[in-house]
Amino acid sequence: MTSPPTPPLEDDPCDVILKAMNGHGLTPQSLATQCNLPLNLIHQALDGTIPSEPLQAIAQALHLLPSALVGLATYLPTTNPPQELSQIITPFGHAGVNSFIIRHGASATLFDAGTEAAPILAHLEQEALILSAIYITHRHHDHIGGLTAFPKTPTYFAENLPHGEVKSFAEGLTLTTLETSGHFTPSRGYLIQGLSLDICICGDILFAGSMGKAPSPKHFQQSLRHLQENIMTLPADTLICPGHGPITTVAQEAKNNPFL
Repeated sequence: MTSPPTPPLEDDPCDVILKAMNGHGLTPQSLATQCNLPLNLIHQALDGTIPSEPLQAIAQALHLLPSALVGLATYLPTTNPPQELSQIITPFGHAGVNSFIIRHGASATLFDAGTEAAPILAHLEQEALILSAIYITHRHHDHIGGLTAFPKTPTYFAENLPHGEVKSFAEGLTLTTLETSGHFTPSRGYLIQGLSLDICICGDILFAGSMGKAPSPKHFQQSLRHLQENIMTLPADTLICPGHGPITTVAQEAKNNPFL
């Protein structure tokens, strides 16, 4: 695998708490009431200055895994991706946004186009690869910004790919489409099989230690349902390639992701 330095986690404990509050439709005051904690402790949690004991109470009230929320500040997943997989990071926020390239012979398939095409084009040129297709997880602008550089490359969007569809996209490699809507609708994940490890390119439904923010409590529950049904049921060693932050695995997220 060719990759840049490992990016930081997309979210810290404060971000996770805010996303969970949004997902459950809670204000700081209503969360304080639900936790039976003083409001100032909720504000401390949102500032990142709260001790672990009340943080566990907040996690329980938000249906988060307490040990994972407490340990998130020091969590960083470890993986050993196959050499055919490359992670390209383009500028967006503190951690950037990920695109992934899977090499198959002299050709390659791109998953998400990032905020700009230059790093993707440079990688393709450096590796002497011909881009055969592009798959987009969802149409948020940070995932499609580079598409204009590839006007002639066949491009597949979530709305055109039904859940469970299986296709061969290269010799010995299959791609299965997974429903991942919630953070954005429609969204799709792509399960790649045939390399040394299965790879799930999942967009923003799941990050190492977190998940993408949902626009409403209804969509938050939809995200959680699709996570549990379509992502976390994959084999434990499946690589999770998220839209932001480091690559992880199903097993590591099951243990270390507060939302799971």
